[in-house]
Amino acid sequence: HNSYNLPDHINQLNWDNKGEYYHVFSFYKDLIRLRKNHPAFRMTSVAMIQKHLSFLDVESPLVVGFLIANYANGDDWEKILVFYNGANNEVVVELPEGQWIIVATKNEINELGVSVEGFDKTFERYIALVSKSITILVDKASVSKNQCKAISKFALA
Repeated sequence: HNSYNLPDHINQLNWDNKGEYYHVFSFYKDLIRLRKNHPAFRMTSVAMIQKHLSFLDVESPLVVGFLIANYANGDDWEKILVFYNGANNEVVVELPEGQWIIVATKNEINELGVSVEGFDKTFERYIALVSKSITILVDKASVSKNQCKAISKFALA
């Protein structure tokens, strides 16, 4: 049910739960930071979205995937893949051509690449999406370029 129009006693946040669910709070904080840092997630018009966003053919009915391309809205990243897996199980999906780096998974967000146990950071052809999750991948060249910028900033500090 949608509770947007119900009173505060229904919709209020219980801030005492922040400590118990700190991992959730922290993940959302990082997700907000990712959105603020990347204008591709803040496109401002239908025309811009139509120009830069295309949905992917995914075989699972509970998975949605889309590609944001061509440095959308002036972003540093050339290509961004976003997958939502609503299934109760892991789902393997085919990736567009190229090398991809995970920047967001069910439990972690890192703009320079998330480490995935047992895997190289680079994915090609296929990826297994964790159940009930979001996975965001970026083309390897864009992440490498941002790693160089981050190292330069650190060296100058």
